[in-house]
Amino acid sequence: LQTVYPNIVIRNQGVASESLERDFFFYPESSGSSKMKDINNASTSEDIPDRKCEKQKIPCISIDDFVEFHQLLKVDFIKADIEGAERELLMGAQKTLARFSPTISICTYHLPDDKEVLEQLILDANPKYQIHHAYKKLYAYVEK
Repeated sequence: LQTVYPNIVIRNQGVASESLERDFFFYPESSGSSKMKDINNASTSEDIPDRKCEKQKIPCISIDDFVEFHQLLKVDFIKADIEGAERELLMGAQKTLARFSPTISICTYHLPDDKEVLEQLILDANPKYQIHHAYKKLYAYVEK
């Protein structure tokens, strides 16, 4: 895989709370609509994708496992707009948030309780974070 920027590597993986295969639903006609859902644990009919979706198993990795596997010495920034899987990302990044305190920009409009849940996940990992909400996003940083 060739890229324009030598410091950017594209991975054919999703991020999740743990490293495993997940069902990924996508709309073949749309380049921007996709979701990672566990149909077996769907609580409402809204949680089950419609018949226009196609399902594919994809490998996922947690941020913590990625950092450990690649022996990263620092993580500066985490940005995510991942269609409701933001809490999955944060659950799998608890060690990284505690150790590196990366600046975070994450969307909070996919699920009704995103603001509260995402903020709590960040503070549980590292209570030093300062958190601000604006433009349907959560911004978090630790004063250096």
